[in-house]
Amino acid sequence: MTVPLTLAPSDEFALLPEWYQPPAMRRAELLHGWRRRVVLGTVVAFVAIPAFGLCSTYGHIAFA
Repeated sequence: MTVPLTLAPSDEFALLPEWYQPPAMRRAELLHGWRRRVVLGTVVAFVAIPAFGLCSTYGHIAFA
């Protein structure tokens, strides 16, 4: 993709040139079924593990 070094007359007062930022994507679809349960389970695990005083970001969880 080539980037123009000058602005077109219509882009003179634009905050960002059109080539700088692509158009917005359409709305993402919501998760349903087992995918939603996997995502919610992962989020709950990352919140619950530190709540119990354990570390979930480095090494294995060991019970002494």
